[in-house]
Amino acid sequence: MSYLKTINHDLHGIKKLLLFNDDNNFNSVAVYSLFRDSCLMLYEIINVLKSDGILKEEIAIYKKIEPIRHKIKSSQGKSNRDIFNKILDTHFNLFGDDIDNLGFYLDRGNLVGSTLYVTYVYDETPFFNSKDTEGRIRDFSKEIGNNMAVIIDSINQPVLLPSNKTLSIQQEDYECKDVWHKRLFKEDLVTNVCLMRLLIIQNEISSCLWIKKHLNHDKKEFSLDKYLLLRLSSIRFYQTMENLIDIKDRASQQYSALTLNDLDELLLIYKKNLQKETKKLRNLLHYNNEQVNFFDYVEGKLEENNKYADNLLQVILNDFFPIIQRKISDVLNVSAIESMSDWEKIMRRIKTKIKLI
Repeated sequence: MSYLKTINHDLHGIKKLLLFNDDNNFNSVAVYSLFRDSCLMLYEIINVLKSDGILKEEIAIYKKIEPIRHKIKSSQGKSNRDIFNKILDTHFNLFGDDIDNLGFYLDRGNLVGSTLYVTYVYDETPFFNSKDTEGRIRDFSKEIGNNMAVIIDSINQPVLLPSNKTLSIQQEDYECKDVWHKRLFKEDLVTNVCLMRLLIIQNEISSCLWIKKHLNHDKKEFSLDKYLLLRLSSIRFYQTMENLIDIKDRASQQYSALTLNDLDELLLIYKKNLQKETKKLRNLLHYNNEQVNFFDYVEGKLEENNKYADNLLQVILNDFFPIIQRKISDVLNVSAIESMSDWEKIMRRIKTKIKLI
């Protein structure tokens, strides 16, 4: 079956990244997006293998990962407002609405991620726990790994691409910064929804750029590393660009007020030269024995142009993502928002408790 080739390389690639944790910043930003990716792929894989009778038994993990699989779309249309309110309410329930209740990760002052992304992706799942979300996700990743190993054994396919050693990059820990929601969000709900969506985009981009650093993909050969980077980057790139286009279409006034029109040239280039191709790659996240799957599609493109993967990765990871990441960091300007001192938190919490008496 033709899709088994793609399934096998997806599983080996994701497994390689999940097993790599030799980085102080792995758990803070990249792990949550990678965990989402593994759930997405595993869900689609189990779905198709069950329907074709390759997997005979029920896979318990299938229902657990279903909610996460459907969080691949960072734009939810008219539901965006409800999603924003729910994310904020979740943070109020966890930390209160009177003190710093939003967490951010900064790399030398530049925003790379936030706890709002974690809330968005993992809310209403068995792993979302106010006290130890990270620990529960880490434990569940072992179950995901075991399921991947079972499927790899059951399909018994060869790995056709060479796999390079994962790179260990020495870098400073991300700075963790907590701020009060009222110092970031505004009175205007539409603006707040835009800001929330930008935060989700930022996490996706930062995770992708983290993967780029740690996969040895610069060699001329088409390796498992380059395959996986193209697989994950194309999905994120399509979602990011479509999300920005949607923000501009739905909230043009807020889009301009946030100076996001600085990205208009990139949006035009994307629509003209990249939208059709990246949409095709994104839609190949589904596996289908009646159609061409991701591995075979890319293989065909490389036969036409052996620079296909390198050129597309250059555009996504060098020409687009760093610019968008910097712009979102500047727009949100989290580094300039004042965090509360311990004394201010204590006094605010005391006042809250007095009001409740």
